[in-house]
Amino acid sequence: MVTLMTEPRQSRYGRLSRVQPVSDPTERPPWSRLLPLVAAETLGIGVLLLVYSLTSGDDPLSSAILLPVIVTFALVFATANSPASRPGRVLAAYALAGIIGLAAAAVPGPTLPMAIIGTGITLLAMHLTGTFHAPAIAVTITAEIADPSWQQALIALPLLLVFAAIAIGLVWMTHRLIGQHDYPEKWW
Repeated sequence: MVTLMTEPRQSRYGRLSRVQPVSDPTERPPWSRLLPLVAAETLGIGVLLLVYSLTSGDDPLSSAILLPVIVTFALVFATANSPASRPGRVLAAYALAGIIGLAAAAVPGPTLPMAIIGTGITLLAMHLTGTFHAPAIAVTITAEIADPSWQQALIALPLLLVFAAIAIGLVWMTHRLIGQHDYPEKWW
C-alpha cells in the first residue's frame, strides 16, 4: 500500500502511527517515503524470485505460474485495504484458477477455445464466490497454453498455492517494514 506521512493516528492495534494509507495507489508519495516503499516492494519480489529459483528448476509451467503471483504481490501491497486483497480471497482465487485451468487443459481440443472457456468459467467461479482477483485469471490461461501432463499438474497446483501464500506473507512483512501494521484488515 502506498503511504504518506501524516499527523499521528491511532492504529487498530492501539499504537500511534504516522503512516496513513492513500486511497489512490497511483498517487505519488513524497521522496521521503518513495525509496523505502520501492525497496520493500523490490525485496518482496526478489524473495519470490529466489523461492522460485530454489523450487522450480526448468519447468516452464512453474515459470509461467510465478508471473501472476509477482503481480499479485505488487497489487496487494499497493491496495492492501481493498477487500480483493484479503489473504483468504486471494488464495481462494488462485485455487479456483489453478483447478479450473488444469481441468480445461485436460480436455482434448484446440487450445484457444479451451483457454477462453476456462477463463470464462474461472471468472464466473470467482464472481460467484466473491474471490475475484485479476492476476489469478492468468493461471487459467497459462495452464491451457502450457498443456501440462497430469504429473506436472499435480506439482504445479500446490506450488502455485505455496507461491501465492508466500506472496501474501511477504505483503504482510513488507507492510511492517514500512511501518504500516494494518494489513490485513480482515482475512476474508
